[in-house]
Amino acid sequence: MEKGTNAGRMVIVDPHGHSTIFFGSDTQTGLGTAGVIDGSALTKDLEPSQFGVSKKRTPDYFHIIPEVDPNAEVGDLGVIVVQLVEQETDEIFTITDNQLKAFAGQPMPYRIKKVYKTNTTESFSIIW
Repeated sequence: MEKGTNAGRMVIVDPHGHSTIFFGSDTQTGLGTAGVIDGSALTKDLEPSQFGVSKKRTPDYFHIIPEVDPNAEVGDLGVIVVQLVEQETDEIFTITDNQLKAFAGQPMPYRIKKVYKTNTTESFSIIW
């Protein structure tokens, strides 16, 4: 991979230029090498401006894919604390363990503009 500010990052775009998925490894954001972000290891809040630009476009929001065990018991999973597109700056939304289990391995419908490092304890991937 290329060294520099985007070292360890890949942007994959479908043949129509629509679906962009961010994978990577970055010690500043806690991004894992298999495209999974360890939420408990985030060193700062995660926002679309950190993902780089694809086709000269940085997304306004993103969706998450919970990277959790679908067979886990509710109560054994963590949470992801986010700010949704429709929320004001000081508002938060907590994606609960029950919601994470229901969407395990699938994109969640929430339009997210920030994942807060504080109190986020579960792993996820990003798609926009």
